Amino acid sequence: MTFKYDQVRSQMVVDIACMAFAAERYRVINRHRDTHVEKARFAAYYLLRHEMGLSFPNVGHAVGGRDHTTAMHGVKRAKEMMRTTPGFLRRLQAAWEATKQLPDHTERVARPRR
Repeated sequence: MTFKYDQVRSQMVVDIACMAFAAERYRVINRHRDTHVEKARFAAYYLLRHEMGLSFPNVGHAVGGRDHTTAMHGVKRAKEMMRTTPGFLRRLQAAWEATKQLPDHTERVARPRR
């Protein structure tokens, strides 16, 4: 399967999500299940889908070669965590703002809100 999206920019978005949640990139890409790592992974899924507008197969590919259904679940969990997990929305918004500083940014959707 050929993936057609900006892979460099998508990896920068994953790095921003890692920084926002103080998680090491290799842990987010691999199968680590620590809480802060999962939060960073879910944030990366959300940002790739809603900030970059990637398809679910491309989102999964960008976050460690995961399946599209895993990416769908991750975006769903990120939306749930925005409502229920203290601090998650604040960190996600900080990551969202940081992605605006990336080269060739075009705003696709409104900023994440509760």
